[in-house]
Amino acid sequence: MEEPYRKDLSHLTWDEVFARQVRRAALVEDWMDALRLQPGARVLDIGAGPGYVSLVLADRVGPEGLVYAVDRSADALAVVAEFHPEGPCEVGPPQAERVPPEQVRAWCEDAGFEVLTYRRQTPEHYMWIVQRCP
Repeated sequence: MEEPYRKDLSHLTWDEVFARQVRRAALVEDWMDALRLQPGARVLDIGAGPGYVSLVLADRVGPEGLVYAVDRSADALAVVAEFHPEGPCEVGPPQAERVPPEQVRAWCEDAGFEVLTYRRQTPEHYMWIVQRCP
């Protein structure tokens, strides 16, 4: 008997959820167009998961805008991890769709987060550990 679909995706790893979000990337552009999102807008991403859509939204609203990412999983909110543009591109998005670490750091700082540490996890991945400024 086939296992029922679990909408909360708790049966998947973050990498699997991120890959799923990437496969739906074309839909995100339509969502943003339908919402008429412009630079400077404020957006709430409910169920942000590993953050792919949040990053696309942040790019659309730019440095004057703000994206709030909410998820019920503490794991989704404690670490910002991304594919490094200088990685070999053997997995994950193509190089042109990868977000440079400096951009993610700037977004975090602009959103009121203090950067605690940066680490290159693998040749493909990097991560920032951040916390909300008091």
